[in-house]
This record gives sequence, structure tokens and C-alpha cells, in this order.
Amino acid sequence: MQRFERRRNDEWQIVSAERPCAVCGARRGCRFRVDDAAYACCENCESTWPLTNGAWLHRTKGADAVGLPESGAAR
Repeated sequence: MQRFERRRNDEWQIVSAERPCAVCGARRGCRFRVDDAAYACCENCESTWPLTNGAWLHRTKGADAVGLPESGAAR
């Protein structure tokens, strides 16, 4: 049986002017995964993965290397 560890909030980094959101290009408000950049938490573009904080989860280009499913993002 495989065990999964719960992801902590400190594994997400807030976007900035130097590293804007990979989904909408915003420079604040959105977040991305620190360890692999395979996911983005975007406050501006909907996807099929709504989050409890009102934002939307998106699979980003970094996910291609690890074989993650498409997010179905509506752009």
C-alpha cells in the first residue's frame, strides 16, 4: 500500500513580477508549486478543478515531464 503525504501551504509560492502566473500572467494573487511547478493555483482562470479558496487548480507545462492529467482549463 502506497502512502501519500499531505501537501503543505509552504510548498506553494506566490507569483511575482519575476515569475508571473503560468496560466493568466498575473503578478500577484496566484500561486505555483515550488518543488515541480507542475501545478498553478490561479485566481483568474477557471478550470475543472475548483479549490476551496475560490481559485482554480491548473496543470502547467512542468507537469508534462511527470505525466499528470490535463486540467481542462478554460482559457
